[in-house]
This record gives sequence, structure tokens and C-alpha cells, in this order.
Amino acid sequence: MRLSTVQDLFLKNMISDDSLNVLDLRNPLPRSIPPSFLTRGATAERCIASVTEWNKWKDDEDWVLLAQDGAQTLTHQDSCGKDSWLTVQEGPLGFGWMSRPTEEERRTWSAYLNGFTEGKLRYVILRPGQTIYFEAGTIHFVFRVVQYQTLFTGGHILRWSRVVSFIETVLNQLKFPNTINEHILPWAPVYIETVAQLVSDKKNLGRAEELGGEEAIARFFNLKKEFEQELLHSR
Repeated sequence: MRLSTVQDLFLKNMISDDSLNVLDLRNPLPRSIPPSFLTRGATAERCIASVTEWNKWKDDEDWVLLAQDGAQTLTHQDSCGKDSWLTVQEGPLGFGWMSRPTEEERRTWSAYLNGFTEGKLRYVILRPGQTIYFEAGTIHFVFRVVQYQTLFTGGHILRWSRVVSFIETVLNQLKFPNTINEHILPWAPVYIETVAQLVSDKKNLGRAEELGGEEAIARFFNLKKEFEQELLHSR
């Protein structure tokens, strides 16, 4: 479908019998649009990256999702172990999640997905200007009520204090690729190698505590080896 066709459909803002759910559009809005808690840096250091590296990662920082009334997604996780944020620009928008799932519930859901009917599902209705933030591995779903098309901006981040849960989530997604909203390959190995280098750099600078200490770092690299073995088996 051409972008001009999508634009015409949303400008008409008509109720549809076959709702469009347009994912991962490049964000045309100014860089000031991300929520304030992501733009207040604790350091004055400037970001240094080559043009190739910057172009590769910048579209992961923020993007746009556009959907007609009634469009929805089933329960899933965002891919590659990243935390996510969503800010509603036009709504309302329904965001649901599985509340505090046990490890057994996570395993069962990963195996059976939407055939899994246990667990505690919760939801909130977000309105323009409101933001929701959720950690890597959050089992969630998005829905829209009839009569309202929606537009929201979103983005992904990785946190120093969550490198272990990041790689745990990616490893599980490699084992159960149907649990995520997009393909995990070929991007997951790139993320793993990049984060591994960052972890090593942080450790060499004597800042291991920011990652959870030496024990957390050791667990990260043990899980990295497990990921690499699983990657070989999956190919």
C-alpha cells in the first residue's frame, strides 16, 4: 500500500470494516517529542558514533504507530529484550498487560501464546499526552475502540541495570520466536555483541556496580554463551 493511500484513509477518519494497523513508521515529529524522563541526561557527554552506526540505531529510539478504529494486537513481547515507551498523540488507546506473571506462567504462555488462558490481565485507557513505560519481556497487547483512530509515538531503550534481564529475554525469544512482534533475526546477535562490548568497557572502567556487580556480569556472559549455542541450533 502506498503511503499516499494510507494518508488519504486516515485523513477521512472513517469507521472501517477492515482496520489498518500501520506499524513502525519513521517519526516525523521533532526530537523534543520523547517523554521528559528520557531526555534529562545525567551526563553532559556528547554521543559519538559514525554515520553508519547512528543511522542504524536512531530509528529504534522513536517511531510512530498509526491504526484505524477497532485495530488490535494479541499478547506479545517487544523483540530483542528492549524496554519500551508509548505516548498517545491521538486516541484514546487501550494498553493491556499480564500482571506479575510467575515463571511457570511465562513458560506456558511462551509455548502456547494466545491459547494460554491463565494469568492476570489488566488494562488502562490512555489519552492524548499520556505515556506508558514497560520493561523488556512485558507480555502486553494494544487495542482501539470503534470510532476512534489512534496515533502514538514510541521508542525502545536499554538500561545498564537490566543487562541480565535483557539477555534472558532475548534468549527466551530466540527459543520461542512466535512470542514477539517482529523477527528477532538477524538483529538479536548484533544487539548481543554490542551490549557485550559495552558491558566489558564498563567493567574495565571500574563501574561494574552500575550493572549489578561482578556476579551479574558473569551471568550475562554465561547467558551470552547459551545464546550463541541456541543460535547455532536454530539455523
